[in-house]
Amino acid sequence: MESAAAEVVLIVGSFPPLPTPAASATVAAVRRELGSGRIVVTASPRASAAAHVLPVTGPLGAWRLEQARRRFAATNLILSVEPGWPLPPGTFAVLRRFARATLLVSEPTPAVLGVVRRLRHAAAEVVLGHESSGPEAVAALAFAAPGLPLRVEHYASLGRPVTGVTPLGPPEPSTSQPARRMLGPGVRFARRVARRVARRAVDEVRTRAAR
Repeated sequence: MESAAAEVVLIVGSFPPLPTPAASATVAAVRRELGSGRIVVTASPRASAAAHVLPVTGPLGAWRLEQARRRFAATNLILSVEPGWPLPPGTFAVLRRFARATLLVSEPTPAVLGVVRRLRHAAAEVVLGHESSGPEAVAALAFAAPGLPLRVEHYASLGRPVTGVTPLGPPEPSTSQPARRMLGPGVRFARRVARRVARRAVDEVRTRAAR
């Protein structure tokens, strides 16, 4: 009897060396999903430790997300909702095509809460990073997504966040502060994970195509 195929989870958001709170949250999500035995595919709107660059913004943003779902046969989605990342038209419909969609929040700003509110009926849960999990943040997120299961995730921060960095724009990490020095062992781990994830995803897709 053949064993059931491992679930494929697509994680979309900022990754190191971008010095944002979301980068710590996405790396923690990679660790958690790999530890659960799932196949992980990482994607980011900017070049980073993620295995793929996925510009899920603009009029084609939702279409690109759907293409990634099909390409990698992803059953689950973890979408990092971050400041400065506009919600493309059609995102709600694409999220509904995943068997399970999780909204990952590391900075519960008013704009982020607005996106969560619009996507809440397409998601199975919302995860809040512990760095922003004060009582006010938890209450605001619960108000934005009433009835949606809310979980606080605890993880190690990869470094001190830098203000003004978004998934889409500057500033880039300073060349005078290499990512290794800024983030320590976290960036090396993220790069190793990205390479391993990319190999596993390609092997899985090839295996399915050969059947």
